[in-house]
Amino acid sequence: MNDIPYQTALKNAEDKAFGQFNTGLENDDYFGKNLDRYQKKWIPMNDLIGDADFKKKDIRIIGDKKAGGFTQASIDQPEKTRKFLEDHPEAVLLQIIRNPIDAAVSYMRSHRITPFQKACSEIVIKTHVAYVFGKKATNPFLCIYYEKLLNSPEIELKKILTWLGVGIEDDWLRKISTKINKATPKKHLEEYRRLAKDIIRQYEANEEFSVYRILK
Repeated sequence: MNDIPYQTALKNAEDKAFGQFNTGLENDDYFGKNLDRYQKKWIPMNDLIGDADFKKKDIRIIGDKKAGGFTQASIDQPEKTRKFLEDHPEAVLLQIIRNPIDAAVSYMRSHRITPFQKACSEIVIKTHVAYVFGKKATNPFLCIYYEKLLNSPEIELKKILTWLGVGIEDDWLRKISTKINKATPKKHLEEYRRLAKDIIRQYEANEEFSVYRILK
């Protein structure tokens, strides 16, 4: 969202996505040196690049994770972000929401952000901004949950692909589903639950996090 032309920025993002997919994250200039901070279960995905079902032809979605650039742009430069979407009515918004306690603990490890309250606040604020932005946008918006995606990948992926109007191949769904690890419930400090509950209420983010027991 700076002075780089839209098409140039999109082409740069596309090139980066292709590069990371083709080389594998373990060989990426950044991720390869920092894998200890991220989920090592990403690595086995790379053996799919030789499969005909996974040969990339077109990139339909460029993902933007919890504190990603698009969300930050919508905070820093909301008018430019809205104009981008108005100029690109074909752009779609897909948000994946994760349990904020799990996300914050992961964020503390991967981004070296402490204490928990600071990490959780960033997660809740940016999730809320993205959720409100998506609900108000005229572009198509779909919200799904991280845990459902891991535990029922074929159902959730079918939902996404149907929403995108993309053809669904059962072999593709089966192969990708075998690579996805199930979400396992994690035990966290009771203090984390209390803090997360207070933060969610502070930023009026109850609606998007209502599926979690944190608020009960």
